[in-house]
Parts: sequence; C-alpha cells; structure tokens
Amino acid sequence: MTWQHPSERTCDPLRQGAEIALNSLQEWLDDIDEATLAAVTRRAIAQDPALRAATRRINRAHLAFWASETARDPGAPVPAYVGPDSLSHARDLVRRGLDESALDSYRVGQNAAWRRWMQTAFTLTSDPGELRELLDVSARSVSGFLDATIVDIAARMAAEREELRAAASTPGTTRPAGGSTSPATPTTYSGRSTRRVSGCPKRWPR
Repeated sequence: MTWQHPSERTCDPLRQGAEIALNSLQEWLDDIDEATLAAVTRRAIAQDPALRAATRRINRAHLAFWASETARDPGAPVPAYVGPDSLSHARDLVRRGLDESALDSYRVGQNAAWRRWMQTAFTLTSDPGELRELLDVSARSVSGFLDATIVDIAARMAAEREELRAAASTPGTTRPAGGSTSPATPTTYSGRSTRRVSGCPKRWPR
C-alpha cells in the first residue's frame, strides 16, 4: 500500500505530540508496562525476572524510537526497530519454549500507548478535520511500525528455533553459551528496504 502523506497543517501537531511523548516518556511507559505484563498470555514472562526486565526495556526502546522518528520527520512512515534487547529477548523466549504468540503483548502495549496518544491529540487541535487527519496518520504510523517490528522479531525467533533444532540433530554439536551472535545495532530480518520516505515538507529558517 502506498503511503499517504498528511497535509502540512497536520505535521505540526504530529510533531508536537511526539515531543510530548518523549518529554513524558516514563508516564507513558508506566501505563504500557502495566498493560503489557498484566496480560494473561504474558504470565510466564511477568513471573520471570529476566524476561520482565527485558520487556520493560523493549517497551521503552520502541516508544522512544517511534516518537523520536516522528518528531524528526512527522508524517513519514517509521521503519521497524529491532535492537539488541529485542534480539536477546527473542532468543530467550524460544529457549524457554515460548512461541510467537508471546509477541501479542506488543499489541496490548500499543493499545495502552494509543489511549495516551488520543488524550494528547485532543489537546493539540480543536479543528475536527485536522483532528481526524491527525488520528488517521498516527494510527497508520503506529500500526505500520509495530507490524514491521513484530515481523522481524518473529523471523528472529524462527531462525533461533531452527538453529536449536539443527544443533540438537547434529551429534557432538554444542552451541556457544551466548547462543547465536546478535548484531550490536538495530537491524531487520524481513529483507524489506529501510530507506526512509520523507513525510512533511521541511521548514527552513527564514
């Protein structure tokens, strides 16, 4: 689907909203973490100190990345973010016998963040048309970012599972204590291009 750029009048409140999220990061994260770890499907993770801590770090990384990218270039699609914590988390989930359904918690966190975002959006404009466009482009941006991120993390989990199976089926094969080597910088695994598509027009100083 071709990305539809918002009008210039929507870019300002979009940028402002992202900056508000960055400046109130911990308040947003309190809601996101609570919702994410309270989900019934996350019980095994919530009761595991290591996995619980990793979930909190990933929530912070995802929110900070989306908000930073949106503040920098409002209206542009935000690419997937798979950082070192996400890669390690994917490996740990597989090693504990959990599958990709564990990633459903990201949707729970998305819903919590969206409630915060809507509250913020209503403070940024009172114009019905502008508010409608702001919420529409925000929903597409957040969903696209999270969809792409989940796809890449799920691919890492699948790769990790295959590595474990291959190691188990090969006599005398042992894996390094740290498992597979993970890149130190964010990356993706789906093969999609990460080339940025510019969003709203840049404003140059007069």
